[in-house]
Amino acid sequence: MNRLAILLAFLSLTALCSTGCHKDSGTAANSPPPTTPRDNEPEVAPSPDVLALARGNNEFAFDLYTRLAKQDGNLIFSPYSISSALAMTYAGARGDTAAEMEKTLRFPLKPARLHPAFADLSARMMRSGNRDGGQLLVANSLWGQRGYPIRDDFLALTRDDYQAEMQEVDFSNDKDREVARQTINHCVEQKTQDMVQELLKPGVLSKESRLVLVNAIYFRSLWAIPFFADQTKYAPFRTASGESVQVPMMHLTAVFQYHEEDGVQILELPYQDNHFSMVIILPQAADSVAEVEKTLTALGVEGWLAKLKEYEVVVTVPKFGATDEFQLDKELRALGMPLAFRDEPAEQPRADFSGISDKALQSDGCLHISAAIHQTRVEVTEEGAKAAAATAVVTSVTPVKAFHYRPRPRVVFNVAHPFLFLIRDRDTGSILFLGRVTRPGG
Repeated sequence: MNRLAILLAFLSLTALCSTGCHKDSGTAANSPPPTTPRDNEPEVAPSPDVLALARGNNEFAFDLYTRLAKQDGNLIFSPYSISSALAMTYAGARGDTAAEMEKTLRFPLKPARLHPAFADLSARMMRSGNRDGGQLLVANSLWGQRGYPIRDDFLALTRDDYQAEMQEVDFSNDKDREVARQTINHCVEQKTQDMVQELLKPGVLSKESRLVLVNAIYFRSLWAIPFFADQTKYAPFRTASGESVQVPMMHLTAVFQYHEEDGVQILELPYQDNHFSMVIILPQAADSVAEVEKTLTALGVEGWLAKLKEYEVVVTVPKFGATDEFQLDKELRALGMPLAFRDEPAEQPRADFSGISDKALQSDGCLHISAAIHQTRVEVTEEGAKAAAATAVVTSVTPVKAFHYRPRPRVVFNVAHPFLFLIRDRDTGSILFLGRVTRPGG
């Protein structure tokens, strides 16, 4: 059978996998992103399309979180990375396949407006995150089978709206397929300074592979109000199972945005640029994370954030690092887009990605998604956070200014048991990272 496969790799890490991996590029992993016409535009309020897209992406984020949260232990993923890569794939979907993807991914706009909105959202966040020495990098790349015809309009759209250039490789035989796998992995390792190894494991690619789509997002930022390393002390952290473990706890008292209700405390820690922040959702009891997760929705979190007010907060939060990797095929099918993975001739309808290639639909097989791989790493320290997105290091005096001018009620925020967190763009509300920490570690 002629099974023509698309492989999606969502790379959400502490460094950038660049668009393409040319030997003569000479681009360092910490170099600023290339200037595009959008980078020079004056800052304006987010457009209605961008806000609608961010909200839809967040709805999908919590739909997916509900599926992934069934696993035990720490959990971290990048909803924005996953949505971006799937949006590129959706650009080539047609018929019922496109309809399922649109509904599952919560896309609120038709394609003519959706893809430019992704471009605007990405450019907007990178403008905010790359000022004054900061970095926020979003990169996409395509790796296509040499000689397999990809439609010019698909390549033009992914290039113009997702900055994704296609590199030709050969998946047709064992030797060249391994070269292709190593080439893609080497690109990832090179651009992440060897922090990510073996993104594509042996056996993921096959002779039926026709297209690999890679999305990478890199984020690192300093806190607006940093924790002092000499104040970090080991203290007990009680896990959901009741075990007490000693972890390094950071301490700080300052004015932050805070809210509490329904058995949870919500704290927002802004990054130095004040465009991005980490939001920590802390259940009252160590064993109640699962209860909070059952009712977790984009609308609910949006409601909590709308109620944030300034408090003087005594903060105790653990240093932590979390790495996660998923095969998302099962979750995406279960959420409502099984057609995208269906290639059996006896199964009708089948995947329709005829917007990618005129040879996508064949009598003995069709172009379909064969695997969706996602990998993420986040690190949180006294200075700030690293994650699969970028580095935002811009100064803001808003929190400090608030602290100096009038007294506020004092609350204690002691993160000594499992908690949820997200990293978001404050201007659009777009969630870059979403996760759960049940046991802090490296």
